[in-house]
Amino acid sequence: MRKVAIAIGSVVVLLMLAVFSLPFLVNVNKYHDRIQSELQQRTGRNVRLGNMSLKVFPIRIRVEDVLVGDDPHFVGKTPFATAKELFVSAKLIPLLRGDLQLDALELANPTIELIRDQQGIWNFSTLGKPGSAPPAPNTSATRKGSVPNQSAPPQQALPQQGGTSQPDLSLAKLEITNGQIAVTDYQKRQPRVLYDHIDLTLNDYAPGKPFKIDLAAHLPGNGKETLRIAGKGGPLQDQPLQTVFDGEISLDQVSLAGLQKFLNSAALNNMAFTASGTAHVKNDNSGLKSDGALKLEDARVNGTDIGYPISAKYNISADLNNDVYRVDKADLKLGGTPLSAVGTFNAGPTPAQVDMHVTTSNASVTEIARLAGVFGVAFSPGIQVAGKVDADVSARGAANNPALNGKVSARELVITGKDLPQAVQVTNVDLSLTPSSLQSNSFIATTGSTAVQLKFAMQNYTAPNSTVEATVRTQHAQLGEVLNIAKAYGVSAAEGMSGNGPIQLDVTVKGPTKNPAAMVYSGSGNLKDASLRTPNFTQPVSIRNADLQFSQNSIILNNGSFSLGSTNANGQVTLRNLGPNTTPQVQFALAADKFDSTEWQKLMVNAPVSVKKASLSLVPLANAAAPPAEAPLINRLIGSGTLQVSNVIYDQLQLSNAHSNVMLDRGLIRLSPVTAQIYGGTTDGTIVIDTRPTPSTYTVSSKLDHVDANQLLSSVSSVKKVLYGLLAANANTSFTSSGNSDFARTLNGNVNLSLLNGKVAGVDLLHELSSIGKFVQGGRQQEPFTNIVKLAGDFNIHNGVARTNNLLASIDGGTLAGKGAIDLAAQTIDMNMMAVLSQQYSQTVGGTGIGGYLQTALANSKGELVIPVKVSGSLTSPKFVPDVNALAQMKLQNLLPTLGNPGSLNVKGILGALGGRQSGGEQGQSSGLEGVLGALGGKQQQTGTQNDKQQQRKPADTVNDLLQGVFGGQKKDQQQQPEPPPK
Repeated sequence: MRKVAIAIGSVVVLLMLAVFSLPFLVNVNKYHDRIQSELQQRTGRNVRLGNMSLKVFPIRIRVEDVLVGDDPHFVGKTPFATAKELFVSAKLIPLLRGDLQLDALELANPTIELIRDQQGIWNFSTLGKPGSAPPAPNTSATRKGSVPNQSAPPQQALPQQGGTSQPDLSLAKLEITNGQIAVTDYQKRQPRVLYDHIDLTLNDYAPGKPFKIDLAAHLPGNGKETLRIAGKGGPLQDQPLQTVFDGEISLDQVSLAGLQKFLNSAALNNMAFTASGTAHVKNDNSGLKSDGALKLEDARVNGTDIGYPISAKYNISADLNNDVYRVDKADLKLGGTPLSAVGTFNAGPTPAQVDMHVTTSNASVTEIARLAGVFGVAFSPGIQVAGKVDADVSARGAANNPALNGKVSARELVITGKDLPQAVQVTNVDLSLTPSSLQSNSFIATTGSTAVQLKFAMQNYTAPNSTVEATVRTQHAQLGEVLNIAKAYGVSAAEGMSGNGPIQLDVTVKGPTKNPAAMVYSGSGNLKDASLRTPNFTQPVSIRNADLQFSQNSIILNNGSFSLGSTNANGQVTLRNLGPNTTPQVQFALAADKFDSTEWQKLMVNAPVSVKKASLSLVPLANAAAPPAEAPLINRLIGSGTLQVSNVIYDQLQLSNAHSNVMLDRGLIRLSPVTAQIYGGTTDGTIVIDTRPTPSTYTVSSKLDHVDANQLLSSVSSVKKVLYGLLAANANTSFTSSGNSDFARTLNGNVNLSLLNGKVAGVDLLHELSSIGKFVQGGRQQEPFTNIVKLAGDFNIHNGVARTNNLLASIDGGTLAGKGAIDLAAQTIDMNMMAVLSQQYSQTVGGTGIGGYLQTALANSKGELVIPVKVSGSLTSPKFVPDVNALAQMKLQNLLPTLGNPGSLNVKGILGALGGRQSGGEQGQSSGLEGVLGALGGKQQQTGTQNDKQQQRKPADTVNDLLQGVFGGQKKDQQQQPEPPPK
């Protein structure tokens, strides 16, 4: 016996030595081409293998750098499979005889490319099927660890080899560890998605035969994120969903974000959860069937937390090819609230379609209302509802807006929320639902001291043309509490509004729910000593009284008495087309005591207002996403009316007893005609205010008459106590902003003005002119002002700079003409002025006998002194200097202005004598300058014969005549000496 044991042990040792020596005795690389060819024949694909070596325990062949090409039918840039290592298990005895018989394949860290074409055929479905053989291997390129060229397109047709058919691919075991699978689906037009950490074990695989599968996938995410499928299946079909399978699917903290890559269903969009559970799945010719238990945690729908876990025990069947699921049993728990559901769910179309029957009894309404709210079919998110509910409802149609049929009874309802200062309570409300209508009983909602009786019915509530009829009645209610009830029931017009004060209502509303502008109202009501805060104003509106009348699509406020800020108004207002995303209309006849533009700019809310979808039902559509932005009310409002305001204030400008017709057109306010009293005078014209830009722009066309110039300039600019008198003007201007300096800098337009019986403070023009002309004023004292008989001119204003070419002023002692610019914002002046002193005043200051006369002033033919000056500096302290250029031009052109027309050079002056021309007599000659000086000295100029004088007038004679005429001398033919000028 001992010898037998020794013999057996020796054999075992020899066998073990033989096995361990196999890697040294057997050169598996000599099988390289055969194995590569065998795999090509078995798979029907182009296969490239790298260097090979033999491993023991278990005996297998290690292959480096493996590449398996794709089916030529599929167009892709990557091969079907690549792997750094491939382990090929072969039967030992045949291998010792030189016969390679594959038994198992193991791929380490492979990447597999799965593609479904537009006809729904997957590229892996043709693996191992008869077809064209691959091309002959290139041994030189693949021996000794060389890596094949993986960039070569694997889709090239494989040539026939001897016309023999390929043997089918059969494996006892196929194992993939830590693999990557990329999926591209052209049928569903879905881009390439890569999944990693895939482990797969496939046993007993052969075409047309069943197999065993165990697949584990670790999905990306924060939890365990493990998906496992284990069971029996096969044979493998071209369409994987047609492959028979019987096994289990288990989820361990799998997030929807990771699972969505596999499910890829539009019905799961805008949702998030973590799922755990186990399901038994059976797929055969009759379809897919599954039963099991599932738990969803951290669920979010449309960005809103559900706030409790959802668990389900279910039994369903599905047609996966069409994404249709039939729920044979679903016992749900929403937190602690039970629900039962049966029916079908079709996830194929968008939106998904449902046909479900849901029942519950004596359930807490809290969890149901919250879940329904986030799906948009019940109370709005942010509203909490407590109470009990019985329901027996069928839902059919689009999953996001199904048609309902059945009954819902709620009792002991308590509705709270952040926008509800006090809870809203409903003792009992019953809803009857049909596919075309939803109707409530007459129920009472209470909050605080307010009770509101409500009843409503909706027709075609799931269709775009749905209609509603609602009745609201209340007596001795509080405005704020009525608004809270409206918010609790989802009435969008109440969003953002609050108030207080007594209100009475008896109103019926009928019309399309999707078009609030077409609603028809009837009934009456009253508000007294109430306060209403709206999203459109920064301060509340005080309502001393308003009789409400509801008619057609209008709300009429009669005998209205309102206050907003410091403005008090009385009159009538009619409102139409109320509601979000509409164009409200208004007609009014109002009288107000005050309108302060600066205050109203602060009162108006110019930012867009967030609103919720319009709804007038117990189960309004929720809007969990960010509400849409709505334009400010003034930018949506249209209408017209009349307005009387006792006092209008724009910055410091004030008008009294203003009357105007008003047109409103979506942010454009037109007041025409506007009549008002302003600083002792009157104004009438047109004002257009554009509130759409920020800041608002003003366009004014006005006519002023007998207005106090100082008060007007002081109110619209910083020029104060400078210009006095009665002003008349025609202006067409535009401007923005509200500050004085900003106002002046944005001012543009044209102004024609006329000022009578006024004065300019801070400057004595006659004194300044005498300083420039270098003559004394004949004992006249310097004054702190200049009297203005009349001032007129046209101004073109651009960005606050006023320019004129025809400014004319009549003052005591002369006239002035000016052209240049006045900067209203900087309060500076830059003008050229021509002063013409009257003959009378010219005589009082020295006439032609003053010293230095010809250097800064000239005299015209009427004896009037002409002084050109430049004016610069500030408006309050202007600087006057001689205009040397103007003086030179007048001398050059021999033209001088007159008192009656100081802005025009049209009279010959003394410049003819300054040309140096001779007088033309035989008895004596004198130069032009000597003739001028002689004339200034009172001497006669001796000339030729009488005939010569009669035949031709010399230039010197003309100068003498002009000088004599200006300064009172006799005509030359009278042979008289001129009288000396007065001192």
